[in-house]
Amino acid sequence: CKVLISSRYSSTIAKRLRASQTISLSDEPRSLKLAIMQYVSQRLQLLHDKFQQLGLVQKDVEGLARVITNKADGMQLSPRPAIEIITHRR
Repeated sequence: CKVLISSRYSSTIAKRLRASQTISLSDEPRSLKLAIMQYVSQRLQLLHDKFQQLGLVQKDVEGLARVITNKADGMQLSPRPAIEIITHRR
């Protein structure tokens, strides 16, 4: 039986799974950053019409995606809260 456990780093979980095979995304920083960028870009694309109304061009949105990605990666934060704030602001 195979089980996938996904979480932020936790010493308790790490101790219990020490003998098991594990994959850590922190061991793959380039792939993790690319995955975050793809997620952020897809979510921002859903806001295309709103950004257009604000006079933002694609280059602005790409810059925003880079900023969110860098903040999420550098601070080990999920990009989801930043995207949610942008999505729900009026």
